[in-house]
Amino acid sequence: MKLRDAVLLARSTAYKAGPAKILHLTCGFSPLHLSTFLLARLSQRFPDHKWDIQVGQYGDLIEACHTSSEVEAMLVVIEYADLDPRLGLRRLSGWKRDALQDTVSTTEGRLLRLYEQIKATRSPRIVVMPPTLPLPPIFSTGSSQISPLELLLRNLVSNFLAQVSLLHNVVVCKLDRSTAGTSRRDVGMEFTADFPYKVDHASGVAAGLIEAAFPPAPLKGIITDLDDTLWRGLVGEVGPEGIHWSLDGNSQIHALYQQLLNSLGEQGILIGVASKNEKDVVSKALARSDILLDQTFVYPVEAHWQAKSFSVARILEIWNVLPDSVVYIDDNPMELEEVRTRFPTIRTFQFPGNVSDAFAMLSEIRDLVHKESISAEDLIRMESIRNAGAMVEEGRTVSPEDFLKGLGSKLLLSQDVSGEDNRALELVNKTNQFNINGIRFDVSDWKRRHIVTGAFTLIAEYTDKFGPLGKIGVLFGRIEEDCCIIDGWVVSCRAFSRRIEHAMLMAAINMFAAKSIRINFRETEKNKPVRDFLLSFDSPLIDGELVECSCVLGAMPQVYSSIKIAQNSL
Repeated sequence: MKLRDAVLLARSTAYKAGPAKILHLTCGFSPLHLSTFLLARLSQRFPDHKWDIQVGQYGDLIEACHTSSEVEAMLVVIEYADLDPRLGLRRLSGWKRDALQDTVSTTEGRLLRLYEQIKATRSPRIVVMPPTLPLPPIFSTGSSQISPLELLLRNLVSNFLAQVSLLHNVVVCKLDRSTAGTSRRDVGMEFTADFPYKVDHASGVAAGLIEAAFPPAPLKGIITDLDDTLWRGLVGEVGPEGIHWSLDGNSQIHALYQQLLNSLGEQGILIGVASKNEKDVVSKALARSDILLDQTFVYPVEAHWQAKSFSVARILEIWNVLPDSVVYIDDNPMELEEVRTRFPTIRTFQFPGNVSDAFAMLSEIRDLVHKESISAEDLIRMESIRNAGAMVEEGRTVSPEDFLKGLGSKLLLSQDVSGEDNRALELVNKTNQFNINGIRFDVSDWKRRHIVTGAFTLIAEYTDKFGPLGKIGVLFGRIEEDCCIIDGWVVSCRAFSRRIEHAMLMAAINMFAAKSIRINFRETEKNKPVRDFLLSFDSPLIDGELVECSCVLGAMPQVYSSIKIAQNSL
């Protein structure tokens, strides 16, 4: 981004309506262009919001954040000169040997204090940017070697980053190192204005910080082709033993692709297969002992001769997710176009023939399905989908009511009084189909709503004879006199068809002894399932109408063997 464009974007945020959202920038230098680029990136990312950047030094600003609940995020930018001025260009120390040795202890002490300050900070999200500028030529070694002293300083910073990254509200920003070196530093600006970055580098730092502070929502699954994608060769022609993924066969990139999918499967990303092949041939190939993709992470496998879009549609139905939540990968451009024609919002990739391009694709896929942390629900997601398939098969032999009663369903509801449950916020921000209005929250807004008088947040955790689903529902709102006002309500798509939504509503009414309820529903492009649910009652629970409790409770199906409220939740 050019500085002129950034200035125009930064100025535009001042004219936007409403209160400004606050971003704290903590650094040891005058931020100048960095603040401008940050405002510009925020204006691009959140065009409807007004933003204000508050800047300060490490100690005073972190102390301010410690007492403030209004900050959206805090950005901590570290350069070596901020840890000890003798490691910069503005403080003269003669670069003496004793002074340089002393920088190790002062850097260690500064990092320790910084860690304790960050640990005590209440900011909902803190992004730490490690040093991006090289150390000055203060060591006895030449530029082709690394001095032991420099290694000690680097190690101190690395240990600090490893320690601070374990804090629940901290992420460490990784900047692209392709432009590392003196080209990042503006010596003239550092001398005259205490701003050490060249304009292009300031733009890159700002982009990295905003991306880390407000990452896009991850996609949920990957649907992959097989021939010349998961492996090299056509399994229908050469047979299961003729396909390969190895250095010797010039197909190592397919092995890396298998490894990536396996890694993503371990993290709860859904993996499905869409292939034009015979089912038994595909099954034998996927069962090979040397394949690097564990088949427990792959479901379903659609192998037949119908159109790829048909396979994709079946997989989306089984996963119960929308097309814009998944990636489809195939080596055949015609198949990709056929799928895109039916599902315009799906993300597609053609598996490249060039290994460098293919490796770049793997990195891009990794970013699309990124996870900062892995929850218990992530680890059981594929198993619960398999079990759902078994549940559907069993349900075909009995009436729906008898089948549901035979599940042994158990629902545990707990109340989050502080907004600290990350899984609840994740569900609210990524659920589309059973979502009464599509409202999203950032971390700070989500926590602030919990301090409102009468506010509540109920989290539903489900299990039945087919296994646990984990935390799959969130219902939140306010109690005003005898009315339960539901401002938000989401249920994971994995929990559909189990009457969980009925049980959650009934439990909320009983818990708060509500005489009436009001549901703040707003129709979106994707929430038809919740709209149909709200319209299914004799007195429809929609468009903010008040409904007597008796009308609601009388419609509740009694299929649960256990509905409990967590003992310590209230």
